[in-house]
Amino acid sequence: MFTTRFLKVFLLLCLVYPITAQTVVWNVQGIPEKLKEKAHAVIRTDDNLLIVKNEGFLTRKKHTVITILDEEGLKYGHLYIDYNKLSKVTDLEGVLYDAAGNKLRKLKKEEINDIGNVSETNLFDDYRYKSVQFNYANFPFTVEYSYEVSDKRMAYYESWFPGDNSDDVAVIVTGK
Repeated sequence: MFTTRFLKVFLLLCLVYPITAQTVVWNVQGIPEKLKEKAHAVIRTDDNLLIVKNEGFLTRKKHTVITILDEEGLKYGHLYIDYNKLSKVTDLEGVLYDAAGNKLRKLKKEEINDIGNVSETNLFDDYRYKSVQFNYANFPFTVEYSYEVSDKRMAYYESWFPGDNSDDVAVIVTGK
């Protein structure tokens, strides 16, 4: 009797926990006013995970959430992902949220631009990048991006600087 009751409660918790545990609301009111004073954008989260699959092969998982406060902050909502013939971009997703944190829409495949990296000195190059930006201007709003890059070059690790060393973006530090 006790084990059956315990099992039912355990199963109920297992079903409810994943639903409640992953509900994150990107409400702009959750940003402290002090951070918004001089900022045009606020980096809410910027997670980078490097997974070494085997010798010579790694996968980088990226998840970033940025709240755009005004028109000058639009540049921070623009995503660029470099890749080449030794790397592959997969699972690129994006979500747009309004000021209250309500999900407005997901990124559409036709909004992902795949652009060759052509310069004055090279008419053809193996380096390319994917470019994404939501066309939305009802400020403030939040963008969330996640993607994976699989890479065969183990010697290359991407640098990370909070806010790209800019004075007009705020970064929320969490105790993860």
